[in-house]
Amino acid sequence: MISIVRLASLKRDFRIITAHKLYQQTGINFFDKRSKKFRLLSSKDGLPNNLVQAIVMDKHKNLWAAFAGGFCKINMHNFAVTNYGINDGIIDNIFNNKFCILRDGRLLIGAAKSFMAFNPDSVLEAKPPPNVTI
Repeated sequence: MISIVRLASLKRDFRIITAHKLYQQTGINFFDKRSKKFRLLSSKDGLPNNLVQAIVMDKHKNLWAAFAGGFCKINMHNFAVTNYGINDGIIDNIFNNKFCILRDGRLLIGAAKSFMAFNPDSVLEAKPPPNVTI
């Protein structure tokens, strides 16, 4: 038995599906209507885990995903996953609600013991440290 948890669209020919099989989490499935092919993104590809609680697309077509134990941004052009955690200012990473898009463009999501509001345009990606030469 499969239960569809979230469904989102990116353009007309692309669908994003998060689903749970009975007693099994599957990550995020991307369906391309033109090629009629699925692509699965899971913890093996860098997701915090496979128990997706919420997804939302920002105005730059990045997919933000909240998990029961993590938070990430997915670049929809190359499917690169950027994880965010305590070192990035997230104080509670047990998310259990849907995203809400506020009028000012910020995203709001509830967690187990708090909620988080942020502007996706203000979230910076950490750059790798420069090569060290001695």
